[in-house]
Amino acid sequence: MPSIDGIDINGTSITNCYKRYYPSTFQQIMDFNLFHYLHIWGIRTSTCDTSMPDDLVGGLRINNLNVLESIVSQASTEPSPYFLSNPLADARRLGGSAFMVEGQNAYRYVGRSHPKWKPYPSFCPIKSVKVYRWNPSVEEVTALRKAKKPLSQGFADAVKARKVKISTSPDTCIHRAWSKDKLYNDSAGCQIIPDYVSLNQLGTWAEAHIKKKYGNVFIYTLFTKEQFIAANKGFDFGSFIKSLKP
Repeated sequence: MPSIDGIDINGTSITNCYKRYYPSTFQQIMDFNLFHYLHIWGIRTSTCDTSMPDDLVGGLRINNLNVLESIVSQASTEPSPYFLSNPLADARRLGGSAFMVEGQNAYRYVGRSHPKWKPYPSFCPIKSVKVYRWNPSVEEVTALRKAKKPLSQGFADAVKARKVKISTSPDTCIHRAWSKDKLYNDSAGCQIIPDYVSLNQLGTWAEAHIKKKYGNVFIYTLFTKEQFIAANKGFDFGSFIKSLKP
């Protein structure tokens, strides 16, 4: 089971993130009448190597037995190395490659027939989402490599120093990666999943959500590693169990 700082990534720890940062979403998850209502989430680990799928993306729902179910997969919430080194024309014009800003955005289920990603499920934003734009100089990239630091460490430092631009993008979709091990030109800002079993399960859950007539709308919540740790530090499991009671 994936973990961060010794904290398992599971339904309990993710729900605790919603409880702390998005209480209205937490209340919706706890509404046991919304069986199979799918919530999609991601965690940007901030210190990951952008050539590896070592962020996390998953889903959460309540099933017919009133049991909290969760899916979790290694993923990447960042542009792949190729698009960091070679931003698309629009990205260059807007200030660099797109990194989705942490928060909540509405997505639609594209299904399993998208020409690029079929036969695997995919989701795309209903409207443009807020993104960071980062275009490191050759000197910055060289310095990071000499220090044996991943490019995304430079991105995390740039965010903290407010040296990134804020822009929007309509293309931060959730879809499959082309490789299970190493990323190259998989993403210019999308949330990509190399675990096809988990991705297929996420699609099956999305289809159940739509079949329940909740509509083709899904909220994707992107958390930071720091938010996840803070939400689960000193977690009171007894209080969590009490909160599950209708």
